[in-house]
Amino acid sequence: MTNVDDAAPVAMTNAYAAVEGTVVSRGSVLANDSDVDTPHTSLFVAQVATNSGSSAVSVNGTNTVTTSLGGTVIMNADGTFTYVAPARSHADAISDVDSFVYRASDGTNSSAWTTVTVSISDSTPSAINDSDTVAFNASVSGNLLANDAAVDVPKVMDSVTFNGVTKTFSASTVVFDTPNGLLTVGTDGSYTYQSQVTDSKSVGEVNVATFATFEANSDLYGFRNNNNTWKNADGSLNLSGLTATAQADVGWRNAGGGNPAGLVVGASTGLVDAGEHLVINLLETTHQASIGLSRVSASLANVSWKAYDEVGTLVASGDFSGATSAQGMSVKNLFSATPYKYLVLGSEVSNGFAVAQVIFDRNPANYGESFDYTMKDADGSVAAAHLTISVGDATNTPPVAVNDAPTSLVEDAAGNTRSGSVLANDTDANNDALSVISVALGTTAGTVGSSLSGTYGTLLLNSNGSYTYTLDNNRWQTQNLVAGETKTEVFNYTISDGRGGYSNATLTITIEGAQDTTAKPPTIVNVTATGLNAEYYGYNDSDPDGSFAHTDDRTATFGGNSSNLNSVEDLERIINGRNTAVGGGNIVGTEISALTGAADVRFTAKKVDYLMNGDDLGQNNSIAAGNAVAAGTGRLADFLDNSGDRASAVTEFGLGDTTDAAMRLSGKIFFERGNYDFRVRADDGFRLKVAGETLIEFDGNQAPTTRVFRNVEIDDIREGLQPFELLYWEQGGNAVLKIEYKLSSDSTWKVLSTDNIALFTNESAPTIEDRRVQDLVASGGGAFQLRAGSVLDGGSGGDTLTGQSARDLLQGNAGNDSLIGMAGADYLDGGAGNDTLYGDDVAGTLTGNDILDGGTGADAMYGGKGDDIYYIDNAGDTVNELASGGTDTVRLAASYNPGSYTLGANVENLTILGSGDTAGTGNASNNRLLGGDGNNTLSGGAGEDYLAGGKGADALWGGTNGDTFAWSLADRGAPGAPVTDVIKDFQTGSYSNVDGATPLGDRLDLRDLLDGEHSTRVDASQTPDIGNLLNYLDFEKQSVSGTTNTVIHVSTTGQFNGTNTAAVEDQKIVLEGVDLLGSGTDTEVLRSLLQNGKLIVD
Repeated sequence: MTNVDDAAPVAMTNAYAAVEGTVVSRGSVLANDSDVDTPHTSLFVAQVATNSGSSAVSVNGTNTVTTSLGGTVIMNADGTFTYVAPARSHADAISDVDSFVYRASDGTNSSAWTTVTVSISDSTPSAINDSDTVAFNASVSGNLLANDAAVDVPKVMDSVTFNGVTKTFSASTVVFDTPNGLLTVGTDGSYTYQSQVTDSKSVGEVNVATFATFEANSDLYGFRNNNNTWKNADGSLNLSGLTATAQADVGWRNAGGGNPAGLVVGASTGLVDAGEHLVINLLETTHQASIGLSRVSASLANVSWKAYDEVGTLVASGDFSGATSAQGMSVKNLFSATPYKYLVLGSEVSNGFAVAQVIFDRNPANYGESFDYTMKDADGSVAAAHLTISVGDATNTPPVAVNDAPTSLVEDAAGNTRSGSVLANDTDANNDALSVISVALGTTAGTVGSSLSGTYGTLLLNSNGSYTYTLDNNRWQTQNLVAGETKTEVFNYTISDGRGGYSNATLTITIEGAQDTTAKPPTIVNVTATGLNAEYYGYNDSDPDGSFAHTDDRTATFGGNSSNLNSVEDLERIINGRNTAVGGGNIVGTEISALTGAADVRFTAKKVDYLMNGDDLGQNNSIAAGNAVAAGTGRLADFLDNSGDRASAVTEFGLGDTTDAAMRLSGKIFFERGNYDFRVRADDGFRLKVAGETLIEFDGNQAPTTRVFRNVEIDDIREGLQPFELLYWEQGGNAVLKIEYKLSSDSTWKVLSTDNIALFTNESAPTIEDRRVQDLVASGGGAFQLRAGSVLDGGSGGDTLTGQSARDLLQGNAGNDSLIGMAGADYLDGGAGNDTLYGDDVAGTLTGNDILDGGTGADAMYGGKGDDIYYIDNAGDTVNELASGGTDTVRLAASYNPGSYTLGANVENLTILGSGDTAGTGNASNNRLLGGDGNNTLSGGAGEDYLAGGKGADALWGGTNGDTFAWSLADRGAPGAPVTDVIKDFQTGSYSNVDGATPLGDRLDLRDLLDGEHSTRVDASQTPDIGNLLNYLDFEKQSVSGTTNTVIHVSTTGQFNGTNTAAVEDQKIVLEGVDLLGSGTDTEVLRSLLQNGKLIVD
């Protein structure tokens, strides 16, 4: 019997959901249907209809049914379907549940009509951010809703917000009158934005503006008397220095004599003169400002400008050369590719200028505005977006500038120019005519159409893009390029399409060196030594009781004892604290000047020879801030009068009667390399630093005393123009400070003054580009010559290279060469071959502190007069030095290890390089013996010697007379594995550098070995403060084979915590045959060493 299908499928209702306006695909309606005698997989949908079979259609995947709410259904036989949801008004009372019906079939029978429901949810409109561009003082229109989407139409505007203020559409439009424009928006989304800003802003126009006009449109600051606190040490703008005090230093010079009125620094009868600067805060950024100057009597090249961005970074600079004349002014456009906010104008000469006009181009980036808005659909659903209005030319595409790199030029070759056009490879999508509008070298701006000087030559770049670069073969920088050496000059330029579009690129010029064997006469630039920045600080060690008070009075209590000023640490606390209080930071130990208002008085120190008769420096009349320190106003005036420095003294915080006083001199000093003696007469203490290192010091209080510091080395690392700082303090009477110096081999002392040595404030110091060949020599009366010598290079054969009168660098290279330095501090490098080197002339009549390095081969070296340095790397090298020819040094190269070396006649110093275990022996002179990285044995012999073993386990013999044994931080071992050095003949007598005294014993110089130690040295009549030295030094008495030694255990970073801990010990010093302890304590030993001048620490 055959089975007969006699049961119809049973279909079940289904419920789905969709968002109005969307097209969705859904799963099979058959999923929950069944048939008792047919497999589920054999079921299919036969028909679909709107309801109960009305308008039924057969199912084929394409036929459609329109639902009761207007939706559309396309059913597939497998029961899956596509549904297009209709838009619905969800605000009415009508149900938003749509439906349709279907019949399931097993091929023979069909189910009853079964309902499928679809719940239609409300849609959310979509708002898309809008942007538009408008030109200055023009309008632009659009529609905010044009790119927004809504299913429930119509879509309309709901609200607009600007700067926190929201307006809704209670009327057909909303209007916002903003700082930069006028926005009108309609309910249909249409908008118009009218820019209400012109493309330029006048801070003050010539013959129209008043002082009040300039003050209303900008912030102005004046700086007088070489007060350079407007800038930081790195050349950036010191924003914290733009104070109300500086604002009060801007004046207004009335019109007269055909000259327009204008801004000046200081009194209304003055100008912006030499050493003065006018800072203009434009209050917004710009790419270009037009500045009009009046009353310019000197060259426009002497008027400088610098442009700084919002955070004070220098972005452009230049001078006013090339300015045009208009309405009694000299006018120049100051352009920078990087926007700037601040302008600093200054004069290098007296009778400078006034600022009669400032007009700048508005930076479009500053004038865009943003609006928030909401829109809604017919159901009231809301979406939010932004409208951004930018300022510019909407139809313009900026040009594209491409870097240029023409062929190179060669020193002294025929043809010293290169020409071309920087616009040749630049493009503009709008085919606009392009022009060059600015040119600069680094941050130094030039003038388009005028020559811009680089390091090696000059560039003339015209507005049409044509350029000519001319190599200047007379410049020392060009001549000092050696064969095979290549340098580049990179000029920045900006092009414009005339429609607000800019682009920047570079023009790179390559210069190649050539061989030179004969020096040219030195290039000379005359400079005037300005003297040092000097600061005076009054201080009270007790309750001032009506005297001139400071908030830090009685706080200089280093060591926990007296509140007197009696140590470097006290000055660090007072000076750093006061500078921090006015917005600065720690400056003690640097060349940086204190900020305005930190010091009581500021002056320029041109001669360190200060003296008065038997009184303390703090006794002064009360003088308010901003006044001169006149004669007869107290002891400071008397003190400074002795040197002539009182004329520059001006009160800052103010001056009054205090118990103690301190001075700080800072800036730059030029020392030629060599060995120097210093003689200081002082009451009380002082410290002199050069290149960040302490040269001389007395860290304590004393009666007026003259001390001599001998054989202080200014090596080729610390020589040249270097940072300088002098600290001095006085706390009770007999104030005096005089510093003299001389080469150790000379007999004549010189006062430290601008008459003898180049002293500058940190801000006014000249730039030394190449220390190899540049020096500063006195030409008399505070005038100096910045000289540039020559770089000479030999070839592969035997060359003769001859220097000139300045500092020269002679490089023989290959071959047996003859190098003759002539006068000046020359560097002679023989290179390969057996060379002959003369530091001065062959006859030895000239003078120079020369360095002679024969290089490989057996070389003959003749230093001549001056403090010369000889490098020896070969047993065949010979040193030939004149008697009384200066203090000379032999440096044994790392590649040369003779086992031992003894200084010959007329040579005083020895430096061992490398890691060889070389023994060095001095002679009867005052020797300076420096070991290397090996285990060295140094023997000073007679004379007051200086011995530093360096790294390694060294044995040191001072010999007779008072010797100094020194260490540096690099000499130490590792914690728990100390390096042991042995002093074989340490003399226990006192050491004194008081003028005329004879040292009876030796001393230990640990100031460069210990890191962070503090103590106070005093004279023999006082008990010193050992500070934290017990954390660094521990003394132990040892007996070895019947000999009593003193072992000094050292923790260079102060980790002992009052007693020796082996795990942190990293240096050990053994005084052989010496018992420093006896039955005393470490504290007593330290006090004795400090009191008797036998221990040097910071």
